[in-house]
Amino acid sequence: TLGWRWVCALQVAWGAIVCLGAFAVPKTSSNPQKDEAEETKAKSSRSITKDVSIVLSSDIFVGAAGVYVLMFATLFAMLTSLPLALVEYYGFSATKTGGGV
Repeated sequence: TLGWRWVCALQVAWGAIVCLGAFAVPKTSSNPQKDEAEETKAKSSRSITKDVSIVLSSDIFVGAAGVYVLMFATLFAMLTSLPLALVEYYGFSATKTGGGV
């Protein structure tokens, strides 16, 4: 078996990939004041439904949301498997790890 330490190694590798990905995202604008004026004008002329559809069709938003989903899924997997590792490998009782009454 792989043991429980592979979960930590996987999280370190995933964190490194996410950090590299964050630095690889290009800068979207060089003039923020112009963008704010255009955004204010655009918000006054579009409906909320159209704004939501634009956000959901954005590759950057969907990619970032996907990254967050995978990060939290990894975290929850670790938190779920941690009591099992403590009981099976370190000899803690199920009561001490939250598994019993």
